[in-house]
Amino acid sequence: MDKQNEYNYQKDELLSRLESNNLGILINVVLKSDLHKKVVFELMNESELYEGETIKEKLLNLIFFIEGNGAINTMSELTHYNDSDKIFELYRSDISDYIYEKDEQDGYAKDVLRHIISDDMLLTDSYTRNRVLGFIFESIADDIKVILEY
Repeated sequence: MDKQNEYNYQKDELLSRLESNNLGILINVVLKSDLHKKVVFELMNESELYEGETIKEKLLNLIFFIEGNGAINTMSELTHYNDSDKIFELYRSDISDYIYEKDEQDGYAKDVLRHIISDDMLLTDSYTRNRVLGFIFESIADDIKVILEY
């Protein structure tokens, strides 16, 4: 299976999973970018380890846990720097777009990103990549929380 077909399969699987769990409201998040799809997919997988009667409850419990502990300490995808490096390379364009978008619209995000990506730390550093991805996971998780609680 080539990369495009694999991507389409994963996207279709995730969309179907959202629909079957009454989370169709999150489809617009998935469709924003490949990066968003990746984050939602990982959140859905990780949420299976959390308490709750429904996937929505489990997902919200995971997001609350992320709020208190940070994505880097919560998400298995961000535990190791080499995993973060792989994600960063695969989604480099989407990450760049996301950072630019957040920088333009959100003063808090701008301050966080400026702190993480200082002049002396380039985005080739594994530690920095890990921190940037942690922030992005947290930010997208917060967007999902707002949607689910609305």
